[in-house]
Amino acid sequence: ESRTLHHPSQSDTTPIRPDRAMSVPALTSAGGLYRLRWQDEQVVMLLDRLYEDSHYQVSCEIQINTSAPGVATHLHGGSRLNLTSSEARRRLSKYLSEDISPNNWTAMLEQAAVMVLTEWRKGAPIVELAKHQVTESLGMRVRPLLQERQATVFFGEGDTLKSFMALFLAVLVRSGVSQAGLTPEPGNVLYLDYETDEDTMWQRAHMIALGIGLDIPDGIFYRYMHQPLAADIQQINRLVLDRGIEFIVVDSAAPAVLEPESAAMTTEYFRALRSLRTTSLTIAHVAKNAREATPFGSTYWRNLPRANFRVQASRELEHVAVGLKHTKSNNGRRLHDLGFSFEFNTEGNRVVIEAMEVKDVPELARGLPPSERIASALSHGALSLDEIRELFPDITAGDISTTLSRYFCQVRRGVWGLKAR
Repeated sequence: ESRTLHHPSQSDTTPIRPDRAMSVPALTSAGGLYRLRWQDEQVVMLLDRLYEDSHYQVSCEIQINTSAPGVATHLHGGSRLNLTSSEARRRLSKYLSEDISPNNWTAMLEQAAVMVLTEWRKGAPIVELAKHQVTESLGMRVRPLLQERQATVFFGEGDTLKSFMALFLAVLVRSGVSQAGLTPEPGNVLYLDYETDEDTMWQRAHMIALGIGLDIPDGIFYRYMHQPLAADIQQINRLVLDRGIEFIVVDSAAPAVLEPESAAMTTEYFRALRSLRTTSLTIAHVAKNAREATPFGSTYWRNLPRANFRVQASRELEHVAVGLKHTKSNNGRRLHDLGFSFEFNTEGNRVVIEAMEVKDVPELARGLPPSERIASALSHGALSLDEIRELFPDITAGDISTTLSRYFCQVRRGVWGLKAR
């Protein structure tokens, strides 16, 4: 999230030299990146990577740009500035005044130091909940899957179309088009990719968009990733601010963290995501435990996201059936299993994605409660107990008997059917 922190009056800042009047900057911030814009002077300062040492000296990386005509856009950058040192600011001011432009750099750097240090040390403001006004955007970024400004994880085995599903959601968010039972809140998207490349991602996005009847919408930004996300978070913060990003996909968890089994690295990953204040979706692999109901790695992959979905796929049919099982929900009840049909048309170079019933795909239906599976079978007509047991060999005889007596009725001796509504 990008927000304007304040646009102070002249009295809010350190006094400037009277011989050279200047405007007062507007300050905006996003996850540790501070931008000051002087409207009249056409100057923008970007300050990030703030660090405070053991002597309470605060330094940052600083970049100075201008939009003034006839002047190179980039004025200064690539160096660190000690914000708490008057001498450091004086040296930079002298360099800028002599070699760059005649602006009142002493006053501008003073303003930048005072405003940024004040905001950085203040931290997030305290909120009295009874008086808090919920923003209009609070709710779901993609209903019913992705909660706004919260972290979600899709996890599953390889070759289950997790990345295709994530990119499908990205196209929906940017286009604002509802499809396959999903309703998006429009916004710009950033796809952070650790596994493929921009050509592959363009091809997939093109296929998905054609399947909806669209061109690839503007506002989906792709970034080839090779550093752990937490180590690269300052640059990502800058992209979020510059591009107005509201939805981020990280594909995938293991290279984004390096050691997904590490509690410390996993915690640092989610702390970095949280600093972005955007909706995020992380793609992860499945843990090889008895239930296979958790992402691979530290237990924090389950504990820190607000929602987790297990992704499974069946390739027995002409199309690929993908099922999403809601395995964790912090902010509400879990959803019923959701199914999606991916029909790849190689001649038309498109993929059509539609909603489908998980219970209609035996391989995916195994994760459903026995009552739902049996109800699906009986919806086509009454069945004998032996026929039901033959259809569901993975359900114990005791569970079948209990389920039948609780939810269904005997239409005649030994034959079961649905109860009349």
